[in-house]
Amino acid sequence: MLVGVLIKIAEKPLEGEKSALSTLPPGSRPPHVSISPSPAPSVSLTPSAGPPVLIDLARVEPPGPDDGGSMVAADAIDFSHSELAELHSLPDRSRKQADWLRQHGAVDGGSVKIKIVVRGNADRGVDIVGMEAEKSCSAPLRGTMFYDPSAGEVENVPIGFDLDAPTSRAEGEVEGEWRGDYFSEKTVKLAKGESITFQVAASTRRSYCEFSLSMETLSEGKLATHMIDDHGSPFRVSAMTDENFSSYKALYLGGAAIPNDAYPKEWTKSDPKVY
Repeated sequence: MLVGVLIKIAEKPLEGEKSALSTLPPGSRPPHVSISPSPAPSVSLTPSAGPPVLIDLARVEPPGPDDGGSMVAADAIDFSHSELAELHSLPDRSRKQADWLRQHGAVDGGSVKIKIVVRGNADRGVDIVGMEAEKSCSAPLRGTMFYDPSAGEVENVPIGFDLDAPTSRAEGEVEGEWRGDYFSEKTVKLAKGESITFQVAASTRRSYCEFSLSMETLSEGKLATHMIDDHGSPFRVSAMTDENFSSYKALYLGGAAIPNDAYPKEWTKSDPKVY
């Protein structure tokens, strides 16, 4: 499933302009993530020239086989029997299941994974020199917790964004931790038609955040800023707690959170006050 991408090109001698993010009204559900094929990205072109890079893919990923699959919603959700049957018919921790939960108001809990494929489009090549999360954060969501903890190690990804930091620049992985500014040490060079895939993980331990990614490129001496978002809406992620569920209005247990003697291993509603 491809998620649409909005690219904003702003050529100037020094710094890229900032984007304004929309925020959700308090207590409302995030809008659906469309799972239909997206139209071609809209691009603002400079006179007689195309953008120095093309974004071929920007897609929110499902959790990996060893990742936790927990998600959080703003509202207290009470699924009907038919809705639960539809959810249980989808493969566990699959893209279809993650998209179904997002369509019903959930956002990724703790961390969200995004796959981005960038292709060079400049005759003389282009350098990717920076990437930053343009964010708007507020109190974490405490409506419904879909608790599906990891039973193993989390798969590493090449670039991370700490949304709790004052400025959330792309970080590189050093000895299993996100550190520094990835692009202060590396410059990604792309010839025309050459592609690179970024595996992005954006995380928060304190807030609910909406964000887009601002990617800066340099081609023929000109800086350009490219805004990458989720089909015209910001990406979304919420901090969660796995220690005190009493702060949530509703709780569903999945995967390793379901008691060992329970069968079948399906999403099960539980009381957040006593779990």
